[in-house]
Amino acid sequence: MLSIAKQLKYGLVSIVSVSILLTGGVIIYLGFRSQQKQINLLQQH
Repeated sequence: MLSIAKQLKYGLVSIVSVSILLTGGVIIYLGFRSQQKQINLLQQH
């Protein structure tokens, strides 16, 4: 049985980790999509 302090610590670490992963994923996705738009624009000219 974990103490309440350890449960809170692990919970907080988990939330922060998931948030960082989600934010990183969104940034990578948006950057990739923006790059694709730029490539398409350059190819049209």
